[in-house]
Amino acid sequence: MKIKRENDEITDSDIIDVTHTAPKRQRKEDNASKTAPMTSDIRGTSVPDDLLQAYRHLLPKSREGIAFLFSSTFSDALQAPAERAATLHEVTREQAIEELRRLLAIKVFTVDEDATKISPTPLMDEMWHAAILDTKLYAMVQSAFGLHLHHRPSGACDQESELRKKRLVATKAMYSAFFSTNPLERAPPPPSCPQIIELLPEIFTIFVQTTQKIHEVRVTEHVTFLKILQVVEDMEGIPRSQLSISIDGNPIVKQHYRQTLGGYGIWNEDTLHIYPEEIGS
Repeated sequence: MKIKRENDEITDSDIIDVTHTAPKRQRKEDNASKTAPMTSDIRGTSVPDDLLQAYRHLLPKSREGIAFLFSSTFSDALQAPAERAATLHEVTREQAIEELRRLLAIKVFTVDEDATKISPTPLMDEMWHAAILDTKLYAMVQSAFGLHLHHRPSGACDQESELRKKRLVATKAMYSAFFSTNPLERAPPPPSCPQIIELLPEIFTIFVQTTQKIHEVRVTEHVTFLKILQVVEDMEGIPRSQLSISIDGNPIVKQHYRQTLGGYGIWNEDTLHIYPEEIGS
């Protein structure tokens, strides 16, 4: 099935903004190398032929970009965030990474440079944020495709709620057309089982300020302070046992680190200050 690419903006994304510098967009002339077969490092992997064929139909002139999406550089860099996303969305790590591959492929197909044409599913959004925060990885992704893929935080505002729904419909339609299935989403419980239907936790953004930088972290109210410390340890290499947390200048005692953000009243766009003990205590 062919999908006509529209030039009209659909307008985008409910996610975090991270400033980064991407390589300049390059448009190379078609030549013999463009039509050469896929590189052997892709052919030698366990990626099913029908899946690779779907990517080739979607991005016939992006051989290098497809190769990078299936490279160990790409997947290895995403193992930690994929583990977190897998737990939150009840999928495997490889499924979480594959959803990001498909989102990026669709963004390149639609030339969604300004994040105004498609919107990600919650799982895609989680993984996209992780990729954006890894600025080196994200620069390599953009270089491989020769395209800027910006993030636009205003796409998450209430005024764009209807536009976001339309962009998400567009994403799902293209996903289904090219990959012959629907995006992975957390399935509701079967109707015969539950008498109590548990609502999915709402995902929101908090700011985590450390001595090195300010991180934007996607969480739910059920995340504990210990989990946030683990995220900081993963990103900055400081053992969580050596870190202390404060909110608005008020330190949180370590006995409370097992409590949840929701239990402490932490909500969207609140800031946690996390420092090594000799500075923060």
